[in-house]
Amino acid sequence: RDMQGVPPQHPAAERGHLATLVHHGSSDPMIEVARGQESLEQLRALGVPASYREFAMGHEINRESFADLSRWLGEKILSPLIFS
Repeated sequence: RDMQGVPPQHPAAERGHLATLVHHGSSDPMIEVARGQESLEQLRALGVPASYREFAMGHEINRESFADLSRWLGEKILSPLIFS
């Protein structure tokens, strides 16, 4: 999908600090996997550092994806605060 016409909320120079994690279920009946991957590409095209992870799940958060999210948050949010 094209994001033309969507005003960026942050100037391009500031987007490099907006770490983003995209999780998607490989059997999601509501949002196709390709759409999740398109979201990743759109974020990267906007200069947002984004990671994409796919899990064997539907349109949900399972134990594995929750554990991955917790680790990611620890790396991106907690570690910089503790070690800064």
